[in-house]
Amino acid sequence: MYKQTTDYFDYEQKQKADSLRMYYGQPGSTLNQYKELQGIHPSMIHDVDVHWKNEQHVIINIMKMNQQHKNKVYKRFNYNLDEM
Repeated sequence: MYKQTTDYFDYEQKQKADSLRMYYGQPGSTLNQYKELQGIHPSMIHDVDVHWKNEQHVIINIMKMNQQHKNKVYKRFNYNLDEM
């Protein structure tokens, strides 16, 4: 997802990526439900790890490569879909 920003160096309107949408739903169905993960810069993402504890509880780890070239959890989101 993008948001409109102003570059004050040249006062041009630009779009900046600042979030990521994770869609969910029943297998084989049209995915129209989503959770928008704020504060994520897609250029920094190396991997996304999604772990379903059950059909309603999901843990999403946004991974980033550290200086030793190993994946490190950059942000973690913990959701219960019953509560959304």
